[in-house]
Amino acid sequence: MIATQLQLYYPRFMKATEKILSDADVKITAIRILILELLLEAKKPLSQAELSSHKKISSFDKVTVYRTLETLKKSKLIHRTLSTDGIWRFCSIHTNADSHKCCGNHIHFFCIKCKKTSCMPEVKLPWIEAPEGACIHSKQLLVHGLCKTCFTKEKKK
Repeated sequence: MIATQLQLYYPRFMKATEKILSDADVKITAIRILILELLLEAKKPLSQAELSSHKKISSFDKVTVYRTLETLKKSKLIHRTLSTDGIWRFCSIHTNADSHKCCGNHIHFFCIKCKKTSCMPEVKLPWIEAPEGACIHSKQLLVHGLCKTCFTKEKKK
């Protein structure tokens, strides 16, 4: 209780994730903090199932996790990418001390064997011209194949 009051009156006591939520005018709740922290630490997009199975999140029901992801997405704190397996994966657009910034405006790589998605911010997206009278808000490109680990295992067979 005292810590919460300190954070309200003295923002420097806020955790980084709480500040991100506060700056985006998103109500600070335990589940929002936990999901945002997990996405910041992951350094790659995670599915709702991957998030829900984490020990910090597993006590929350799936609907709460889904609604939290939708809230964070609408607030532009996370973005999502659809993999070839039909599963949405989510990634934070903010940066953590030791992670990269994933704004979603880059290519994602999906491993068809282990089902993991990774960001490829170093690869430029192709230029796409919007149809006349239209406006592009974002773009995504998903490359699928075998990640280094799965490819190495396949070569050894």
